[in-house]
Formats: sequence, C-alpha cells, structure tokens
Amino acid sequence: MTTEPVTITEDTPVDEIARIMESRSVRRLPVLNGDKIVGIVTDSDFLPAIARLVLNEQSFAQDDENIRSAVVAAITSTPWTPCGLNVSVRDATVTLKGFSISENARQAAVVAAENVPGVKRVENRLSSMADYPAAQEGGDFVSLQEQPSTTDDMPL
Repeated sequence: MTTEPVTITEDTPVDEIARIMESRSVRRLPVLNGDKIVGIVTDSDFLPAIARLVLNEQSFAQDDENIRSAVVAAITSTPWTPCGLNVSVRDATVTLKGFSISENARQAAVVAAENVPGVKRVENRLSSMADYPAAQEGGDFVSLQEQPSTTDDMPL
C-alpha cells in the first residue's frame, strides 16, 4: 500500500487531473472531500471526452471539405472564374487565391464564396490582372540565347 498516495479534491479541474495522471504515471486518483474518499477518477473516464474531441475534429474536417467543394462549384460555374483558382478551407474560413480578370470579377468570387452555407469568413488573396498590365498584353518574356550543346547533353 502507498504511504502517501496522490489524491485530488472534488473541485480539481479536469486539465489538472490529466496532468497529474500523466506526470505521475497513475491510472486512478482517489477523490477526497476533506479526509474522506468520495470517489475515484480513472483514465477511462477521459475516453468519452477524448472520443468526442476526435469525432468533432473529423466532423470539422469533413465540413471544411464540403464547404470547399461547394465554393469551387459556385465559382467555377461562372464565366469570370479566376485563373489558377486555389480554394482552401480551415474551420469554415475560406481562402481564395489566383488571378481574376477584373476587380469586379474578384469581388464576385468573394461574394460567391460568402454565400455558400457554412462559410464563416472569406480571406481574399485573389489578384486582379489589372494589377499586372503585362499579363493582359501577353506578357514580357525574355529569350535566352541559344548555347552550343556539350557532351554531357547527349541523349541516353
């Protein structure tokens, strides 16, 4: 029998109970009210709470994936779909990335995302092609001069 067992009181917070169990490597803690034992907390008492947390986490992930699919569908079914559209969702916050043809198209994409059920917030990281005049005119590409081939360039 342990001469000085680790105990808790009825008002010990759950996070502290978990810390005590983890740091002392114990699976059961007697609960005291004064000098009288009124109960016991075991590590299995935490299992339902942990299971609920895991299930909620999976539920959030599933909800985020459903939201992402709905946002992509809402935006890609339009004539003003941004180029290189990248949609990510975390905790119902949608992040939009890519290039839109105009400021109006950019705002329309944000409004389309905001109107998807379940979306809490939209982070607009879309760039307007108007911000990049070279992109509208075909760009400005620099050609590299052709260099003579060397022996290590030979095909296998």
